[in-house]
Amino acid sequence: MSAGYAVIDGKAAYDGRTLAEWLPDILDELVAAADPQRIVLFGSVARADDGPDSDIDMMVVLSHLDYARRRELTSHLRSSLSSPAPIQLFLTDDRECRRRRDVVGSMHYNPLREGRLVHERARRVADQLPPPDAPVLEPGRRPMLLSVLRGR
Repeated sequence: MSAGYAVIDGKAAYDGRTLAEWLPDILDELVAAADPQRIVLFGSVARADDGPDSDIDMMVVLSHLDYARRRELTSHLRSSLSSPAPIQLFLTDDRECRRRRDVVGSMHYNPLREGRLVHERARRVADQLPPPDAPVLEPGRRPMLLSVLRGR
């Protein structure tokens, strides 16, 4: 354990902060370093039953992951974090999540079922606008931007 380790109310704490209290900083740093599509918190911290020997478990879902470089990328991300708390990062991509989400025993199964979504990349506004030639008004009706956005 590091010099800044303590147990506060039965939970692991590093430099006076519990694992849950480190999450905002960790998320900010991961998002800045990797621009992930999603981050899923799973394990004991997600369930709020973490104890003195717990760590932070996160699935980091990237747009695309070169699996030959997964270990290198994981190491790079871990070293970019300033938190002294123990963190386990599981890197994957959206395609692999879709393929393996229902495979019992896969690394994707439990996080996608029991985890907490703690970050999702915001959609760009341009991706949400109707095409330039889409009608905005119907004669005698209110603006239909919402119905265009909903594909009606």
